[in-house]
Amino acid sequence: MSRSTDSVNNDLIDALAVENGVVCLVGAGGKKSAINRIALEFNGAVAVTSTVYTPPFRKRLTTETIVAPQTELKELVTGSSVSGVVAYACPSDKKARLAGVDPALVVEIHESGGFDLTLVKADGARLRWLKAPAGHEPAVPDAASLLISVISVKAVGKSLDSQVAHRPELIAKLVDAEVGAKIHWQHLARLLSSPQGGMKHADRAARVVPLVNMVDTDEDKRRARLIAGMVLEVTPRVDRVVLTSMISESPVVDVIGR
Repeated sequence: MSRSTDSVNNDLIDALAVENGVVCLVGAGGKKSAINRIALEFNGAVAVTSTVYTPPFRKRLTTETIVAPQTELKELVTGSSVSGVVAYACPSDKKARLAGVDPALVVEIHESGGFDLTLVKADGARLRWLKAPAGHEPAVPDAASLLISVISVKAVGKSLDSQVAHRPELIAKLVDAEVGAKIHWQHLARLLSSPQGGMKHADRAARVVPLVNMVDTDEDKRRARLIAGMVLEVTPRVDRVVLTSMISESPVVDVIGR
């Protein structure tokens, strides 16, 4: 039986139980917003990076940004004496994009750079609210401390198409739906719970916490709680689901646990 917390702690780090280590975010509908919130709230040395193509890091987030080839990154990042948030990635020939860092190198830099926390955007979603990972995704490093699988409750009631979803054909197969059909809350729960969806490569992480984002209204909250309850029922590895509204000053809406 799932339960809602009696009093919600609006600290996103506490809600997700983020601790030291390499924390990876996958899915769609709020990865970058969650990374930014956690990075700014965390008390310690923080690195932010990506193992996939990513837009340039926000200037207000980072104290220093390092963009260099893979062969130079470790020396440059670990040699930095800047305190605060250090972001790093590789150069790219794609317009307004940085290239991802090899997952194994992320672990090396985390361990040798003296970081308490490394936040990793481990897949891309092209600004959609849902996504299903391709065969090569997500790029999650081994021995991650936490995998946060993100989804947007706003997809409920929309059509399962490319306007809302990245790779709608793959999503349809995973959640037993038809492309173009109306999306129900059960579809989001199935996607989060699927070993080929939100739980893909969960074996590489010590813990997994799904995050249902864009819970901005009472109806969003009702649907998100239903999603969380179903995920907890069918996914033994998950002990909590966090509901958030990243547009709010206090982003944590609820924490649904066992």
